[in-house]
Amino acid sequence: MGRALVDALHAQMRAEGIEEVWVLSDNSEAGAFYEACGYAVDEVQGVMLSHSVADREA
Repeated sequence: MGRALVDALHAQMRAEGIEEVWVLSDNSEAGAFYEACGYAVDEVQGVMLSHSVADREA
């Protein structure tokens, strides 16, 4: 269910011309989930993960 919601978010972002999103997570399970969805940990923030949907299908 969570992956379907993230995929829907990414599709909506592409439709709206939004290229990047970020989330904050200080929970290791949530961080692992977002990483599995293609998000990358920001080395400076540590709890911030970002993802670009520009020129991607999913």
